[in-house]
Order: sequence, then structure tokens, then C-alpha cells
Amino acid sequence: MSTHRSVRDGLPRLLCTSCYSDACLAEEAGHCADFRQAFEHGSDDELLGWLAPGP
Repeated sequence: MSTHRSVRDGLPRLLCTSCYSDACLAEEAGHCADFRQAFEHGSDDELLGWLAPGP
């Protein structure tokens, strides 16, 4: 487990290696790292992406 501190909201998240990598890649691409971040700090479109993910 590693602590990922988001550049978007500054919140620390304790993540496994795979999830840490996914969170870093998501933020590098300009996306939210997780649902909580999308819910609290994201745009409507970002939140919708977590609620109804595409194929």
C-alpha cells in the first residue's frame, strides 16, 4: 500500500500498487482519480463518467 496525494484536491489516498498507478495515470490525463474526487471536485461530466462508465 502506498499513499497517493492527489494534485487535484490534495487528499491522501491509501492505494494498492495497481490502483496507485491508475490514479496517477488518470490525473496525468486530466481525469479524476476516484469517485469521491469526481463527486466533490469534478465537473458534471466527470461525475457522470463515474456514474455511467462507457464501454
